[in-house]
Amino acid sequence: MQTIDSLRKVRQACLDKENQNYPIDCVMMYTKQMDSLIQLSLQKLYAKGNKALNLVLQKNQENWVTKKKVYFRKAIKKGHADAVKIGYVGGTLERLFIQSDIMNFIEKRAEFLVKKVNSV
Repeated sequence: MQTIDSLRKVRQACLDKENQNYPIDCVMMYTKQMDSLIQLSLQKLYAKGNKALNLVLQKNQENWVTKKKVYFRKAIKKGHADAVKIGYVGGTLERLFIQSDIMNFIEKRAEFLVKKVNSV
């Protein structure tokens, strides 16, 4: 399983490439990798846990998915408002604001679950 640090390095290398016209691609790639890490961590936790622990884990994940939906709506509104402030409404920069915020939210969940995997 790749570590979060190694995935951050891959994202940064992508962002550092010369002539990088589309940093949104790097952010989206990293977000997908974090989402995959979440799924892999959940699988490992379910495999390690007993029935009671798995029920708690399932409820925790359901709660997080609900929070994620709410957070994404807020991130879209905030990203749009930030883009309006600087005059880049509807463009790649607005998408970058939104996706970066979403990326950070998903990364925090991945960090939490990886720590859980390592502690169980």
